[in-house]
Amino acid sequence: MITAGSGTTYVRAEARFGVAEARRLRDALALLAPVNHLSIDFGSAVHVEDAALSIVAEMLGKTDIRSFQLTGLTRHRRRLLRYMGVGREQGGAIAA
Repeated sequence: MITAGSGTTYVRAEARFGVAEARRLRDALALLAPVNHLSIDFGSAVHVEDAALSIVAEMLGKTDIRSFQLTGLTRHRRRLLRYMGVGREQGGAIAA
């Protein structure tokens, strides 16, 4: 689910966040570009595929997103994103 308002685009991942969902998110955000601040909440996602996170990491590095916040991720997923180069250097925050 994507909502936009007050300069922030909010995304809430549903029960399953796989490659197909990550690609849809990437395509939807490309239509909204530039995005001032992106907030993605993975708290409701029971299953998050590592491959989907690689698409998110690539998207955060290549699109017109000025800052971002990723929440609701497990320790493993946060570490995985950091290995992929996602972090403060890109204007982002990754939280539990």
